[in-house]
Amino acid sequence: MPETIIPAVIPGAPAVKPEGQPAIVTEKITMTQADFDAKLQSEADKRVNQALATNKAKWDVEHEAAIVTERAEAKRLALMSVTEREKELEKQRVSQLDDRENKLNRRDIQITAINKLDAESLPVSFAEMLIGKTEAETLVNVGTFQKAWQKEIDDEVTKRLKGKTPDGGSAPGGTVDMNALIRGAGRK
Repeated sequence: MPETIIPAVIPGAPAVKPEGQPAIVTEKITMTQADFDAKLQSEADKRVNQALATNKAKWDVEHEAAIVTERAEAKRLALMSVTEREKELEKQRVSQLDDRENKLNRRDIQITAINKLDAESLPVSFAEMLIGKTEAETLVNVGTFQKAWQKEIDDEVTKRLKGKTPDGGSAPGGTVDMNALIRGAGRK
């Protein structure tokens, strides 16, 4: 298989400028397809490694902040009496349960919205925007959206169909001339 030579311009190399500006020569290099692929892979690897390093640094900062917060909470709980500590832990447990319940309710409401949108042949991608605090509020939002959606569709159809109504082959007296209709259909 013959090797393909691909002309490339080195980034950062000076380029030729239009008149009125100093002339700069562009340096062109040629490389084989294998060299080009290797250079491309090297550049991709460099960018991936840079992204990984950035995300690892961000994760380390977040992890350290979480550890500091947990240690401060542990110290605070250690300084409390047994009954206060039990009350505080119970309060945290209730808070976690409430959060979990709220997430489950939101998921149920989202499923209801998706099912309603699907049943009405509306785009399901709008479900997240139509979610309310309760299931009833969500259904009202979907109903309102359905009316607005249908109105917009009707308006667009009307706009696109505006224009002169075709004659339809009717005779001058307002009667339908079947011969003209048949001849018109035969010409198409």
